Amino acid sequence: METKFILQKSCRKLLTTMILFHKKTKNIEAQSKQEIPIHYLDKEAPETDLKNLSPIALEKFIKESNRDYKADSIELMQELKEMELLEFDKDSNIYLPTGNAILLFGKKPRNKFPQAAVKAKVNYGDGRIGTETFDDALVLVPGEVENWLEKVLPTSIDRSNFKAKQITPFPIPVIREAVINALVHSDYTIEGAKVQLDLFPDRIVVKSPGKPVHPITIEALKNFTATSYSRNKKSAFIFNQMGYMEEAALGMETFKSLRENYGLPLPIIDYDGGNIVVTFPRTTRVVKEVSDILGIEKLNDEEIKGFEWIKTKGEVSTREYATHFNY
Repeated sequence: METKFILQKSCRKLLTTMILFHKKTKNIEAQSKQEIPIHYLDKEAPETDLKNLSPIALEKFIKESNRDYKADSIELMQELKEMELLEFDKDSNIYLPTGNAILLFGKKPRNKFPQAAVKAKVNYGDGRIGTETFDDALVLVPGEVENWLEKVLPTSIDRSNFKAKQITPFPIPVIREAVINALVHSDYTIEGAKVQLDLFPDRIVVKSPGKPVHPITIEALKNFTATSYSRNKKSAFIFNQMGYMEEAALGMETFKSLRENYGLPLPIIDYDGGNIVVTFPRTTRVVKEVSDILGIEKLNDEEIKGFEWIKTKGEVSTREYATHFNY
C-alpha cells in the first residue's frame, strides 16, 4: 500500500508539471509570429569569384562526401552549379559563388557575412576563462570545434577496467551535433548575431540566432518532436552529404537518448527572444535552475527522470510508468 501511495503521489506531481509545461509552450507560440527569412544567400555574392573559395574547404567536402573530383575541376564546379551554389556568367564565361557557397566554402566568410561565426567560451570553474572564435568556412567548423572541445573539456579517470583511460564528462559528439544544428538553422539575416557555445562545469549551452522556422514550433522543440525543416537548406544538404548530420529530426533522437545512453538529463530547449537556446544540464539541480516549468522544482531526482521519460514518449499509462521504473 505504501508503494502504491508513493506512485500515486509522484504521478499527481508529474501530471501537474506536464500540464503547466504544455500551457507554457503554447503561450510562447501564441505570442511569437513566424517569419520567413529573406533568401539572399541563394543569390550571387557581390564582388566575389572562385578565388574567394577555400581549396581546403572544397577538398574537405570532396573527401567527406566520397566524391572523386579535384577542387578546381570543371566537374565539381558543374555539380555545385546544379546545387545552386554557383552561378554561371555566360558573358564572362566564369562561375560565380552564391552567398551559400561563400558561407560553406569561403576563405573568409565573415568578409561578406560578419555574423558567420561560432563564439565559444569555457568556464573552468576555478576562475579561469577561455575563449575561441571559429570563423572559417562552415564545412571546416565542426572539426575545429571538436578539436577544441577535446582540449578544453575537463577529463576524469575511468578505472573500471584494468587499464585507466581518459574520458570526457560530456559526450563530444552530442555537442558537435548541437553546434552543427545551430549552424544549419541559424538566421544569417540577423546582423551581429552569432552561434554561441558556452561550457560550464555543470552545463553546456548552445545558442542559434533566430526564431524556430515555420512550421517548426517551440512546443515541438521542447518535446523533441520537431520534424525536418531547415532554415538553410543548402547548408543542410551539404552537411548531410558529408555525413555530418541527417536531414531529419534536427538531432532530436540524439538529444532524447542522452539519459539512456549517457545517464545525463535531457537538454532543455527554449527561445529567449533572439536565439534558440539548447542547455545540456549535467545534474538534476541544473534542470531545476534552468527550466521555466512551474512545479519542476518540487520534483525529486527520480521524479525528474520520470518527467523526462514521459516527454520522450508523449503519452504513457500509469501501468507503463510503474513497469518502466520497476515500481
